[in-house]
Amino acid sequence: MENINPAEISAYVPSFNNEGTVEASVRSLLEQTIPPKEVYVIDDGSSDDTALIASRTGVEVLRNSANRGRGYTRAKAVCRAKHDLILCCDATNVLERDFIMKTLPVFADPKVASISGHLRSSKAVGTIGRWRSRHLFKEDVKPGPPVPTSMLITYGTLMRKASILEVGNFNSSLVHTEDNELGLRLHAAGYKILGSPNAVVRSIAPPKLWKTLERYWRWYVGVDENFTLENYLHTLKASIKPMAQTDLAQGDWRAAILSLMCPHYCAMKSITRKILGKGNCQ
Repeated sequence: MENINPAEISAYVPSFNNEGTVEASVRSLLEQTIPPKEVYVIDDGSSDDTALIASRTGVEVLRNSANRGRGYTRAKAVCRAKHDLILCCDATNVLERDFIMKTLPVFADPKVASISGHLRSSKAVGTIGRWRSRHLFKEDVKPGPPVPTSMLITYGTLMRKASILEVGNFNSSLVHTEDNELGLRLHAAGYKILGSPNAVVRSIAPPKLWKTLERYWRWYVGVDENFTLENYLHTLKASIKPMAQTDLAQGDWRAAILSLMCPHYCAMKSITRKILGKGNCQ
């Protein structure tokens, strides 16, 4: 790790109405085996006690005056960072204590812009929890060294500030998929985006049906919010094979029903947002 000072890391938690989980997220940053130099929360106009609970941890809490969305909040977090390495942990997740230790070495390569951990459930219980672990988090990834990835994901990620700013920072107008869009610009500029199966991010939010389906839409279907019959048929085909097929192979017929619901929910979500307008997605 030549020329890398592990103390020079900024860390932040973006939050919106996460009063039940934000404290654990912040503490997972403070308790890293290699602790970041600064930790702060960007509260995106929460209407609950998220900001108050976060402030009790002793970290700085920066509040948006209104709910501005993911792109605006992440761009603000990057500009606020005092150090060139920026660690993000979403307010519904926690990072395992060795996350920084496992991800920091890759930045010896100046072309590495980011490295994300692998998202896992704290407990994959219930039909929705099992489905989320199997199809959304894809928890069957085997341990191994960091690998290049085509998508930038920011739920638990260490990034290089200079690279982000060089390509223009997060797009503050985007209410979702702001990480994927930034990743495309980083790739175009010749930077490497990595994923680490060994650096674990734990989801601590309870699995809820509509939240889980909305996240699936956001990650895999609604990137450009351009609904077409071709996209619908592609999602429908995937919901049968391999998704429902995998569920039934494990004797999980309830999860198979959820898999078959997925393409219809995604179509409804895309059409509704096109008709009613593209508000925030949380």
